[in-house]
Amino acid sequence: MELFVGIPVNKSHETNDLDITNSKTLNNLVIKPIEHVSYYTDTIAEVGPTLLFYSNGNITRLYKDGESRYKMQLPYFSHENWHHHNDNLKYRYCKQLSTQEYVKLCAWDEISANLCAILTARYEYLYAQNQQAIIKNYEKTYMSFYFNAIKSGKIKPSTSGITEEECKLLVNGTTNMWLKNFWPTYSDKIIKKLNTHIDIFGVKEGEHQEYTSFRDQMLTLGGVNFGNYLQKDIIIKNKTVLSIEQLYKVNSFKKDWKDIAINITQFKEQLACFSPQQQKQFIKHIVLSTKLKHILHDIQGTKTAINEPLVQNIYTVIEKNLQEDQSFLTWLNSIQVSDQSLTYYDPKTYYKQCIKNLYTYNNTNLMNVIGEKHLIEPNSYQYPFMGYQRIYPEIYTSFKELVEPQNVNTSSKYKNNTEHHKSDIQYIDLPDFSQPILTASNNMQKSQIKQIIRDFEDFPQVLKECDTKAQIKFLKQQSLTR
Repeated sequence: MELFVGIPVNKSHETNDLDITNSKTLNNLVIKPIEHVSYYTDTIAEVGPTLLFYSNGNITRLYKDGESRYKMQLPYFSHENWHHHNDNLKYRYCKQLSTQEYVKLCAWDEISANLCAILTARYEYLYAQNQQAIIKNYEKTYMSFYFNAIKSGKIKPSTSGITEEECKLLVNGTTNMWLKNFWPTYSDKIIKKLNTHIDIFGVKEGEHQEYTSFRDQMLTLGGVNFGNYLQKDIIIKNKTVLSIEQLYKVNSFKKDWKDIAINITQFKEQLACFSPQQQKQFIKHIVLSTKLKHILHDIQGTKTAINEPLVQNIYTVIEKNLQEDQSFLTWLNSIQVSDQSLTYYDPKTYYKQCIKNLYTYNNTNLMNVIGEKHLIEPNSYQYPFMGYQRIYPEIYTSFKELVEPQNVNTSSKYKNNTEHHKSDIQYIDLPDFSQPILTASNNMQKSQIKQIIRDFEDFPQVLKECDTKAQIKFLKQQSLTR
């Protein structure tokens, strides 16, 4: 039996009264204010922070039976749909972007999606039969800054348009909220995405007009360029990003800098377990091991046998060159790629294990060839050691994934591998913020938006929730009354 019920297609706004052309907008006019969006519903085994997600052109709603937090909410669908919009801009494939600009655009992708969700909630408020219920629904969520402003009378949203004051509050409030509450969670994910960008386009610095263009396209919703109302741009203070951006200045890196940058981002979670002194030594080993493996590959090709004297000589030469390269020493002394974190590992043994992983080449631990005398270890370990799972089970669980990432598909944690169900394609109607619906909608188009908001509001609550038994019971009752 199909257990997932999608919101039915709203026929009320499907009309032939509009002259639909291939172009969505013409002379800043709204051509069609509603977007008919497809999605899938997918079961999950365990409760997590994600309610929906966008990936490779598809939106997936997560469903956990008996968990009310996964109930359907219109703004969250708009959020994921705006990720689809931003993905279509192809900003990830722009070679002109600097490293910082790429990271900032990844952040603007999230911020603009949150702004899209709030604008959808704004429509819910404007067209609600009970506006106070909408305020109550959102005043304790990440949208609180906006709905508290409505509650206090600071702003007064209107169906006739949107004011400059409201635009300023929306974009700056959303940006500040996201940077404060979500950047700490998303920063590691964004830095991992940086790997692919570096691998293809390298490390760049500076400012480029392409960045502003992409940012403004992301922040143009409903015909309003909210980028015009920003108080200030994002300032990147992430130590990993700032360190990577300076790589090109190190003379000794030459052709190796790209892989060095990627290795630094890949080992960021492990670096978080080390003291600042350990971090610098570990980064030095990232540089040494990367250059060593490059040279071995150039000399030996695909040969698997390790020439031990050759390895020792190459390592000695690389280490000597680095010590004589003032640009490298300046860079190394200036960086700290991660802030303090707890670890459930003994830092000393974990440090050695990570070094071993760095120096593994053709299934051989090159550190055994080089000799552990080269393994420079700090004498002090400044970070707390959470050694026993039975004493701190909640800390153990939360940090285990951080310091011991599993080589599995990232989406697997959302899925129940033993009892997994995924729906057929479903549809939901959303306000189309790629259209100038905030600035140029006529009365008929506003009524169409109002209709889908009301239709969603009137849709049976039981079908929005995640109670499979109740849904089956409801549907049976409906079939009996027909």
